[in-house]
Amino acid sequence: MNVLIVGTNKYFLKDLNEFFIVNDYIPSYADNSRKAIEILNNIKIDLVILEFSIFDEVKLVEYVNSNYPETQVVLTTSKKINEMMKIIKNSKFKMLQQPFRFSELKKII
Repeated sequence: MNVLIVGTNKYFLKDLNEFFIVNDYIPSYADNSRKAIEILNNIKIDLVILEFSIFDEVKLVEYVNSNYPETQVVLTTSKKINEMMKIIKNSKFKMLQQPFRFSELKKII
């Protein structure tokens, strides 16, 4: 399974990288939406893990949903989930609040 991890938190990325490699996933990385779209257009991605922190990610979620409807999206955020729900209303995604346990991630993917 190909996984795209989008975020800027180095510790978050390192931990996710280890989790996915141990579980036989193939991770790719992007630190912004532009790079993420470039990867999506060149590699079949099965799962996007998106560190949700700024409005730019809303456009990325919409892009994935429109262009790659079979690709699962998981948002992670340090904000309260109900705040984020107000931002995104009609997108297909799952969300985890940071910090989260990898067992929680494993349940939804």
